[in-house]
Amino acid sequence: MTKRDAHFVALAASLTLTVFAASVPTNPEHLFAADANRQAPRPATTTFTPTAWAYLPAVMGMPPPLASRRVNIPYFASGPSWYRSAIFWFGQNKQGLPSRNYADVRMSYSNIGLHVQVTVIDYYLWYWDPNDSSLTGSLTDYDAVALYLGTDSNKPNTPQTNHYMFLSGTRPGPNENAPTYHQQARGTGSGWDTNWNGTWTDYSAMQWSCNPGPNSNTCGIDFGWFSMFTIPWGSIGLSGPPPAETVWNLGILLYDRDANPPAGYVAPDYWPETFNPNNPSTWGELHFGYANHIAPPAQVQGTTLVRAASDTDNSSVVDAWMGGGGTCSSGHEGGTETNHGDDANLFVGTETAPTHFPCFNKSYLRFSLDTIPAGKVIVSATLTLHLWGGADPSQAQPSWVHLFSIRDPWDEMSIQWNNAPLAWENVSAQWLYTYSKPAIDWPGDPYTWDATKAVAEAYADGRPVSLAIYGSDTEQHSSKYLTSSEVGNWDVEGRPTLRVVWGSP
Repeated sequence: MTKRDAHFVALAASLTLTVFAASVPTNPEHLFAADANRQAPRPATTTFTPTAWAYLPAVMGMPPPLASRRVNIPYFASGPSWYRSAIFWFGQNKQGLPSRNYADVRMSYSNIGLHVQVTVIDYYLWYWDPNDSSLTGSLTDYDAVALYLGTDSNKPNTPQTNHYMFLSGTRPGPNENAPTYHQQARGTGSGWDTNWNGTWTDYSAMQWSCNPGPNSNTCGIDFGWFSMFTIPWGSIGLSGPPPAETVWNLGILLYDRDANPPAGYVAPDYWPETFNPNNPSTWGELHFGYANHIAPPAQVQGTTLVRAASDTDNSSVVDAWMGGGGTCSSGHEGGTETNHGDDANLFVGTETAPTHFPCFNKSYLRFSLDTIPAGKVIVSATLTLHLWGGADPSQAQPSWVHLFSIRDPWDEMSIQWNNAPLAWENVSAQWLYTYSKPAIDWPGDPYTWDATKAVAEAYADGRPVSLAIYGSDTEQHSSKYLTSSEVGNWDVEGRPTLRVVWGSP
């Protein structure tokens, strides 16, 4: 396998992709909704010990492993803070008819209710227009997204009265809370009551490249759309937010159409991959609060550092990035299915504007745990990566970058955006600040994530620990540039490093 010795120097920070016509407002603060918790950008001179969140080990027995994919969502008292929300993803990014759609889902909760934002990369926008007789069918025959909730942790085989569905159909307007584009339902014990009338709100908008835009394929591809949900607690029978550590059931169903009826209907995408809307036992988990980990008591005996011994060492660490890198060259620019397993860099970055999907980035890493003695307790584990650059530092803001555990297999030299495994769980998060030094001071600035939960679960299973990083940024110029294990021996310290403290039970 070919390995590179030198760092890639980005030719462009982050492309500015201009929308010719779109239904979104021009004010980005309005576009991405009120963010009552927005913090001021961190100063460039800040020390690199930013606030992070993680779980803390307690002196108790290990909890049973999760049975399905889980999203751990944060609490913000006064409303959503989209750029600090939990995030997960599903789907694929493919052009051509029929296409495949990719979606990022951001979630948080507040005293007001549950907040969900779904960004969909969709190259052929078709929305239901009740005033156009040629558009037969209903909302679910066009571009729309449905949120499924079960307000306890039980997993019955049929929807009960504590199971709910909220559907938002996208449209160029009216953007805010258009009941014509809503559907909702409540479980009955054997199916769904579609006459149930819960109170909730949404906001939806589209982005396209040229007119006439939606409901026409004559002008080339479009960019995509998004919908934001607010589900008040009262609408699902609650007086306020659930207590921290509460677990619900969750599913997302993404509808799509790519051409004028009767052609063009595309089978829905969904999360998790087992999801069946009529069977809550197939749904994923929604956990209120940050991830937690309960470690058994242990006496510390040793520390193991896992880092690639050389740029050709694949026995201990493998890693790869996917997306647009530092040149915004993915998505409709063509690089979605390009593999970057032999690159000396890693990248992370995202936004909520579908137009800028070519600039989105994720990175995956896998560490062998074979050098940790058998029969031990994982006391703590941290992942350290080094930041050496990023998109336009004059406009970039700090990024809230999540660490995810990955359970499914992947190969370093074939992984790319469309075949990368889904996240199993978001386990911690960390601020990454703009790299603003006039010259790169290698190895760069170190950033550390708490990886204890992911490492403890992998060690208990007898497998390597597989991780991914992805941010929940909302604005442009979010990409951050990091060092991979393929960097030459001149920058050994900059390689990704897993530090594991272990002990005896």
